[in-house]
Amino acid sequence: MAVMLLSQGPPDSYRSMSDLSVHAETIDGMQWWSVRADSVTLKSLLREVGQRSGRVIEGLSGFDDASLVTVSLTRRPLDQVLEYALGSLGMRFELRRDTITILPGISEAENTEDLFDFASAAWLRASTRFPGHLLASSARLSQGELAEIRGDLSAANSHYQAVIEKYPTSKNVPEAYMRSGRVLKRMDKWAEASIQFRELASLPEAVEYQTASRLELARCNLELGNPESARFILNALDTDYPTADPLELTERLLTRAECLNALGRPMEALRVIDQAQAGMDPLSVRDSLRIRAAALEGVGLPAEAGRAWLLYSREAPDERKVIALEQAARLALEADDELSALFVCREAEAYGLDEPLRKYWREARRRLGFEVDAEDSDSGLRGRIDSIERLIEAEQFEKASTTLEALFLGRGALPAAEGVRVCIAWAECVHALEGLEAAVETLSEVRPEFESLEDRGRLDVATAKLLEKNGQFDRAIDAYRGKY
Repeated sequence: MAVMLLSQGPPDSYRSMSDLSVHAETIDGMQWWSVRADSVTLKSLLREVGQRSGRVIEGLSGFDDASLVTVSLTRRPLDQVLEYALGSLGMRFELRRDTITILPGISEAENTEDLFDFASAAWLRASTRFPGHLLASSARLSQGELAEIRGDLSAANSHYQAVIEKYPTSKNVPEAYMRSGRVLKRMDKWAEASIQFRELASLPEAVEYQTASRLELARCNLELGNPESARFILNALDTDYPTADPLELTERLLTRAECLNALGRPMEALRVIDQAQAGMDPLSVRDSLRIRAAALEGVGLPAEAGRAWLLYSREAPDERKVIALEQAARLALEADDELSALFVCREAEAYGLDEPLRKYWREARRRLGFEVDAEDSDSGLRGRIDSIERLIEAEQFEKASTTLEALFLGRGALPAAEGVRVCIAWAECVHALEGLEAAVETLSEVRPEFESLEDRGRLDVATAKLLEKNGQFDRAIDAYRGKY
């Protein structure tokens, strides 16, 4: 493998070794290197550099002796000579006072973070060494993008600001404004973000950003508590920049619906959401659930609003998931649907977010008459099921079913063991009140809801016993095998 690096001019003097020449000189206290190599092995070059610089070369053992380089550099720092020579083969190095250590290259990166480190370092070197280059602003923009991907939003915004301030005539300035504004939004700095979008909207050369910047500005005004101002921007946007693009139209409509919610006009918001339904992409569907939930609560439908929040929570970003689940649990209790509230809390537990919803869990259990002691045990639930099973043993099926129905309907919110007991008890009541086939069908329908073989086996045994009680022994044998 070979690479040609052009020289800036012939050096003052060379120490020649056939096709390899290395020269070091000190000017004003700084050491400068001039290197010329014509299809020589990298090992030869590095050994010569090590000898001339008084450093030990480490990490050469993994090199292929056939790796060739062609280099022509004049009066460059040693680290730059090494960077060009090793970089031509995709390798890296670490320069110390007494050693030069050869490191694995990008192709041998173990994970994405390593690749990000390589890229960040490369862009940093480029923008530092050549701050006046035509592509310097692109380098800073790329640094910002890498920082943003890695979650370092403050650093990302600093890079975008550097593009705006240091390269005001660059074609990358509009993109830097847009990226900066969106990063500030993610940092919840809405006022600062609105300034960026306002500046972007006023740039005459930023033609392709005119609609996006105004839409973002409307969203910022909405978050800053100015829904009327946001709606005014949307009206002007529709007048001055009408669009037929379904995705952009959907974004405008959903933002308008949020404005209407904030203005206390939830019924109009629901109509706008329905209007936007046709052109929705998956991300818009997710956001529409959140906006619809607020509108449904506004029109006095807490149960429906809670279900919308629950659906939204399943697709929401991690930082918003707990808020969505809290809203779902709160609204379920407001709708007097305690079992739904317990179901939401159990779903939160699956995400490891049960602690913020503990108060809703306790309140739902309290309303249902379950024991809620200091350790939040399930003893009250088990005691309630015990009482129902005693009623069934006493053949008081009507009374047992009245108490049991709510538990059966909300079985998904119960621990698996108690859920099985509830299903079996309910099937006993159904058998007594509606007949064998209805009871068997009930147990057949609930069986897939339980994952463990032990829980399913308990349902199978209960079904078989009902069939045996009715003299259907062949079907009972199948039931013991899970077929019914």
